Amino acid sequence: MHRPISVCVIALSATLLVSGWWMVSAGAPISYAFVNLAALIAGLVLAFAIARVPAKAALIAPAALGALALAFGPSIDGVHRWVALGGISIHATMLAGPCFAVAFQRIGGWPASLATVAFAAVTALQPDFGMALALACSVAVTLLVRRDLPTLVALACAALAAVWAAWRGDPLSAVPFVEGVMQRMASDHSPAALISLALLALATTAPALLREGRQAGGLAFAGYSVGLVGASLIGPLPTPLVGYGAAPILGYCLALGLLIRPSSATER
Repeated sequence: MHRPISVCVIALSATLLVSGWWMVSAGAPISYAFVNLAALIAGLVLAFAIARVPAKAALIAPAALGALALAFGPSIDGVHRWVALGGISIHATMLAGPCFAVAFQRIGGWPASLATVAFAAVTALQPDFGMALALACSVAVTLLVRRDLPTLVALACAALAAVWAAWRGDPLSAVPFVEGVMQRMASDHSPAALISLALLALATTAPALLREGRQAGGLAFAGYSVGLVGASLIGPLPTPLVGYGAAPILGYCLALGLLIRPSSATER
């Protein structure tokens, strides 16, 4: 395994350990920590499987999964963001978003731009400001690497989706130990806040150190992660890998799996 990927796995595991300890000590059911642990194990197994999946499939899946959630997923106060898997509701776009960030950079061109328009539309319709901002940030980083019209169009659509989602606001109330976790850590003056944030920064930026055709994908993934974490610091939104939830963990691991394989001649 490549050294930056190994660093990611270690930092991810440590983030879950620190945040899990804090959540349990703050009164969260211990089952939350076990679900996160199970998601980590499952995600690492799936990472090696997705390494063999064409990047085009990872580009199409996020928008398709998000559309599936919108059309048929469970509803909470009229909001559709989840798909039911084995009796567990999984946040659809948060599961697929990290892979999309990597696949968008890999594929490029108008097909990737159209997929971004579809994905951005899903985040706007849900509405989900955190995911919309993460998408816009990942495309913005890609634009720094690949300056072309399709990427610029994709960024404009993603930015519009983020503005729309922010204007509409989130109709759902914050869920304890899922949203606003970092703010609560800080208000408790817990050292776990700084430790978790440092580990999270390491876990999400280490892929940018990859070489052999992988670095640009790692940068796009880092941009996605910065957007998602930034949104969680702005408002009571999920903090990936820190709060309770299997989808961010699975999504992160799947993106690492996609980064294991270098870009081919057909993947820019």
